[in-house]
Amino acid sequence: MDPNEWAEEIWSCSWCCAATHVGGEWFKISRPPYAPVDRRWETALTEGLPPDPAHACGFFENTLCGIGLPGIGPSDYLWLPERLNA
Repeated sequence: MDPNEWAEEIWSCSWCCAATHVGGEWFKISRPPYAPVDRRWETALTEGLPPDPAHACGFFENTLCGIGLPGIGPSDYLWLPERLNA
């Protein structure tokens, strides 16, 4: 289906969190700037995921490193790669 005013696709990179929006009312393609590394990911939370090491929340109920558990979602806190438990 071609993107039109009734359809919009969002393509996301799970590595850098860049997103491309295609379609929608104005038929625009937008590529927001990449966020700095310390602002790209939130800490992943779900029951059964051990607290150490801390994992970054990816997409589709997976962590950035590929652990898949039902209900994985982002916390209110950023995942910082320079922390010892990252």
